[in-house]
Amino acid sequence: MSTRALRVVASYEVERLVRSPHGAAVLLLFVTLYGWAAWSLRRIAETFPVANLGQDSEFAAAVSRFVAQAAGLKDDALSGLLRDHPPLLVAIFALSVMLTPLLAILLSSDQTATDIRTRHLRFLLLRTDRLSLYLGRFAGSLAAFAIAQAVAVAAVVIAISPARVGGTEGFLYLFRGYVTVLLLAAPCVALMAALDALSAQATRALMLALLLWVALAIAVAAAGPDFQFLDYGFPTAGKYRVLADRASDMAPTLAFQAIYAAAALALGFVRFRRRDL
Repeated sequence: MSTRALRVVASYEVERLVRSPHGAAVLLLFVTLYGWAAWSLRRIAETFPVANLGQDSEFAAAVSRFVAQAAGLKDDALSGLLRDHPPLLVAIFALSVMLTPLLAILLSSDQTATDIRTRHLRFLLLRTDRLSLYLGRFAGSLAAFAIAQAVAVAAVVIAISPARVGGTEGFLYLFRGYVTVLLLAAPCVALMAALDALSAQATRALMLALLLWVALAIAVAAAGPDFQFLDYGFPTAGKYRVLADRASDMAPTLAFQAIYAAAALALGFVRFRRRDL
């Protein structure tokens, strides 16, 4: 593997996604979803004085109910979360975690599939090796998501007014949320890298990912708590636990994300390495 080739492939992948109709459509979805979030949070911020967006407000209670139901955090961890951070920022963090799987999968759904299907892969491999190409496309897709996510969060902050963020401490919390979301996106992008290599068609890879997501959700809902482990067939199982501040609450989830990403990349590359030219 060539480090230089990996950087070149990754940077080209970012440029390709920005210029392609597929990338433009997903970026439009980013704008739509986060634009709606910014508008909604702006209305809340304008309806209630800053004092009524604090820990004991109705808004904080709504955020608390959502996080409690989604993340299953203990009461002390949840109360500490809303005590230490403005509920408005916790809401932005939770919204980003909720949207990450869908947006990451859509944006990274065509890493190598089209090159395999059209046999353009043979020309690319005259300039680089398979591992550099495979990992470069993964890194480029993740970098494109990172750029889009940064723009989206910045737009939401501007919409609700930076004055409501809570100074340096609030911005540091937003940055921590941003980094955490990127860690959640990584296994989703890795899953698409593997499905691209297996299916050789971007549309088919996307449909397989969405089918896996829906099928596992239905199976867990129908089978009950005894089959909760099926959630771990999808890369963002337990994702809302990363909202917690305590390492003991979030570390197992992040460790699972890292293991899932590494396993998906490895399995995908085994197939990609054997693809005919």
